[in-house]
Amino acid sequence: MIQVTHLSFDGMEARAAIEIDGELTEVFLRTVRPIRRPRRWGDVWAPFGLFPAMRLEQDVAFNVPISRRRRRNLSHAQDVLVSWFPGDFVKVRLQAPRATPINPRRKRRLGQLFTGGVDSFFTLLTNPRIDCLIYAYDLHNEPARITDLLKPHLRAIANHYGKELIELEYNARISLDAYADWGKQSFPAVLSSFAALLTGELDEIIIPSQDAGTEADFWANHPDINDWWAPGYVSYLDGAGDVSRFVKTTLIAKDEFARDHLRVCWQATDRLNCGHCEKCMRTRTALEIVERGVTSDAFPTCLALSDFTGLNLSDVIVHEMWMDNLNAALAAGRHDLARAIKKAFANSVS
Repeated sequence: MIQVTHLSFDGMEARAAIEIDGELTEVFLRTVRPIRRPRRWGDVWAPFGLFPAMRLEQDVAFNVPISRRRRRNLSHAQDVLVSWFPGDFVKVRLQAPRATPINPRRKRRLGQLFTGGVDSFFTLLTNPRIDCLIYAYDLHNEPARITDLLKPHLRAIANHYGKELIELEYNARISLDAYADWGKQSFPAVLSSFAALLTGELDEIIIPSQDAGTEADFWANHPDINDWWAPGYVSYLDGAGDVSRFVKTTLIAKDEFARDHLRVCWQATDRLNCGHCEKCMRTRTALEIVERGVTSDAFPTCLALSDFTGLNLSDVIVHEMWMDNLNAALAAGRHDLARAIKKAFANSVS
């Protein structure tokens, strides 16, 4: 049995130990300023015991209560994960003390999990009711240079749009990455732990979603599973998962500040966007289709047709998103870009 124990919270840092086959792994989530205690402590840590348990086919036990809603939602989330990845997971039981109800607050504050990417900026620009932006620095995987660049970058965005910024730090992936794929399986579960940690501060949280795509496109941040990650005492709101990435980029292109502060890259190590990876190229191409000759301070150079050389578009989800770019290029009469995209498709056949 997986055990989640040694839970503590000092007003800024939350800690827990995950015991697997007699070995303890300590994980933490912390904020850069004091916050109110989470409304349901067990909800914060539920995903960190769940994934090892599902992978190892063991039940998981907690020594603090988990809300009834969190239990119910995690049961549904397990059903989805098992149906998507039957060779990776089995459904397991969560054992925890029974939780007593907590009265809801009257005032409702809305937060948004924010990365600075296309989905995040679209959600921010289309939801004026948002009170604060939330970002979590991954101290285990994110290069220190990127963290140093991100902090003033995110604070400038929050200040420009008049939003509070709640900054978190975490090492919690050290207990997950051996048992679940970050991009396809565990990412939104960790986001839900951030939401649970902030239930003393917020009542509603928006998680920006990518569009659902085809039925075969099983991805962690997917509309079919996002709602089931919601912890107790905080509501998840729709993050525009039914809007294509190209349509979202079209709106961002018209906001100069948003356009200049996009951060879409996950490969760069010394700047926020490398400019040449598939994701950077997809975004730059969409911006160019929307507005010919558009410039963006987010990327190191202007788009050139030679940048498409060597671009690998063979992944099914990536291919679908680039088809949106191709169709938009043809509709806009940008046959130069359409030819470049078609050539990249042809060269990416695996």
